[in-house]
Amino acid sequence: MICSRAICPFGGHLNNRKEHRPRHVFKYLSLDERSIEFTRQALVSQKLYYQSPLKFNDPFDCSPVHDASGVTPARLQRRLVESLSRRGLPADQVKKLTQEDLVKYLQKLQEPSTRRAQNQLLREAVGTIGVLCLSSRGKHSLMWAHYASKHQGISLCFDGRHEYFEKLHRVHYSPLRPKICGLQDPADDEAQQERMQQALCVKHDVWRYEDEWRDFRFPTDAGSEAVRVQTYPLPALKGVLLGADIGNNQRKQVAEWLAEAAPNIHVWQLHLDNLSFALKAERVRLTKTDSWSFVSA
Repeated sequence: MICSRAICPFGGHLNNRKEHRPRHVFKYLSLDERSIEFTRQALVSQKLYYQSPLKFNDPFDCSPVHDASGVTPARLQRRLVESLSRRGLPADQVKKLTQEDLVKYLQKLQEPSTRRAQNQLLREAVGTIGVLCLSSRGKHSLMWAHYASKHQGISLCFDGRHEYFEKLHRVHYSPLRPKICGLQDPADDEAQQERMQQALCVKHDVWRYEDEWRDFRFPTDAGSEAVRVQTYPLPALKGVLLGADIGNNQRKQVAEWLAEAAPNIHVWQLHLDNLSFALKAERVRLTKTDSWSFVSA
């Protein structure tokens, strides 16, 4: 009997093509009570939160399907031997399996109950990964509405070509869910992570407007929580956009944070255009009378 947990979830056969990173990427942030501490840390302490995919608002997001339909009996045997050997477990039993045994096991993998179990294992593994979601669009009304407190939050503008973002992956949009299988390719950690990242960068067509890019952090011996918070270098931050409907108190709060951490950073206030549905950006600067605030540049 072969244990299904010997199958490494971080495998598959996906495109490993590197892509040209955008000049700027944006992180939309809320200033509501639930999120304000994360936003403060992002500005004052340069800390970004890498979310677990299990908490994303789209249940299809980062949810590839485990599919072993293209695996041959010979590949199955080699892959299981590799997996067991890497874990320091004896592989003699696997080496003795007959062709008939391997075919039966592959048939077992295609049964609905086994597929559900493998998908659940895959989902649990995905949940330990940290994902930072960014967009190449800084003035998109839907992004501001969905991710920045209905235009009452802020957006951080980063240098997309800074070395901190050297492993950014572009999200691709498709009507089909990605498939992944840990039985097809060699059990190389780096290659497995790259294939998993590619699988986690496929979203449904309806999200195409986000023009999203993602950065990933994988769990280490320190545990999954160690991937959640990462510190970016201040030079990677190029500016801050203030939402078109941001309140005076929130503006002053952001001004105080920037005065403390990055007083020379570029800041823009967004406004609703009078003739179209576009957002217009006005350059503003920090100033202090009784307290820190923004005035037109």
